[in-house]
Amino acid sequence: MIIKPKYAWYKVVLFVTDILIINFSFALSMRIRFAPDIDIIYLTWTRIQLIPSVSFFIIFSFLTTIIFHYMGLYRINIITRRAPHFTGIIKSLSITFVIYILAQFLLKQSHLFTTSRAVIIMWILISTLLFLLIRIIIYPTLHNFLIKSGTTMKNLMIIGDKELCLYTLDIIKNHPEYGLNPVSLLFIDSDLVVPKINLIQSVYNVETAERIVKENNITHIIIATESLETAKIIKLVGEASQLVPFVELTSLIYTRLSRLLNIEWYSDLPVFPFNKSPYYRWYKYFKRFFDVIFSCLILMVLSPVLFFCYGAVKISSPGPFIIRQTRVGKNGRKFSFYKIRSMKGTTVKKDNQRHKIYQEFINNEDHILKKVVDSSRLTWIGKIMRKSALDEIPQLFNVVKGDMSLVGPRPCLPQEYEVYDKWHRKRYEITPGCTGIWQVVKHKGTSFSDTVLLDIYYINKVSPWLDIQLVVQTIWIILMGKVDA
Repeated sequence: MIIKPKYAWYKVVLFVTDILIINFSFALSMRIRFAPDIDIIYLTWTRIQLIPSVSFFIIFSFLTTIIFHYMGLYRINIITRRAPHFTGIIKSLSITFVIYILAQFLLKQSHLFTTSRAVIIMWILISTLLFLLIRIIIYPTLHNFLIKSGTTMKNLMIIGDKELCLYTLDIIKNHPEYGLNPVSLLFIDSDLVVPKINLIQSVYNVETAERIVKENNITHIIIATESLETAKIIKLVGEASQLVPFVELTSLIYTRLSRLLNIEWYSDLPVFPFNKSPYYRWYKYFKRFFDVIFSCLILMVLSPVLFFCYGAVKISSPGPFIIRQTRVGKNGRKFSFYKIRSMKGTTVKKDNQRHKIYQEFINNEDHILKKVVDSSRLTWIGKIMRKSALDEIPQLFNVVKGDMSLVGPRPCLPQEYEVYDKWHRKRYEITPGCTGIWQVVKHKGTSFSDTVLLDIYYINKVSPWLDIQLVVQTIWIILMGKVDA
């Protein structure tokens, strides 16, 4: 059974409202300051024309939603609590205002920015007041009304370890603002029902879960387990995703990873959403368009750097400037992967070592993932390029060709792919990327299973906001010299 992805209604409402507020407050400020000498919108029978500063601001307003997303202002555990919600709004708007003012200062001659201090001050005051009014007062009131009336309540099934299922159930019951109505508990470690709990209880299997979902109009499943290994968790997530549009995983063993990601929290429980992102149906086309345009621009900007690297590589040691490696991409398809040569000598021995090392690493889940690099073969320019990620620039040609994307799971070597389990290969259901979610968080230490779980999480949650966040964080890592060389 194929389940159509759905949006969380409150996120859609807040996103649209945020865009309207930030644009309305700016347009109103312009109108107040310059009326009657200015019209924000010129209307004729044949066209609608906006003044340049307002046209640009419509685009700029999306930056506000990106900042709001990064600050957690679309998370249910934030927007239903006034104190953290208020703090998040003030911080996010402060960042937005500072960015606009800095951009205005740096581009003084541009017609895209208003030069009126009065407009900026009014915009700051009006937008702040509107955000606080709507997000802190009006929205919570509406949210609670819809919850109490049952309009937005979702029937919930909890699957997992008995103890954690009961703990999760207790949290959900104590927080009706989450909009979840517990209907069923399915245990994977016990066949004993819990007395005094008036819910449908049973041992988990796919047939039982499917029957209960259909009979009770369940649309939301939470998987709560600490006993299953990652491979079985991914299998369970896949089965649940075939039954309902909303699937979430909660497990205290992933608390460390959860603090590195912008995810929901139900009280003190981290919750990983694994429902397929509804964005991907249309975003994959925009993602491809953006990949090509952005890669071409970066290649043009960095062309002088490439010429410098070419000379340095040729001086440092004999051999080609660009090397080709066979890598595994989407659905296991092999392609030629481009890099600037940073080492001397051949790689056959090294590739054989990689096969053995990765086999041992995958079998031992406690190890932290690190690159397999023979530092004795690095050239002097190679060390510099690896530390600054300059050796990765030719991968932009892979992006233009369509073998890779800017953001996605990193392509692996065939030797690595051979020793992957079946569930490990799920990370290559989409086009691999130059940077990915675990490349950003690995600097804090992640195991191999963690990296696969993070890649699968990305596949399900791919969106413009997540991609922009990962690109910005990657640039920051490069600038700070924290690239894993």
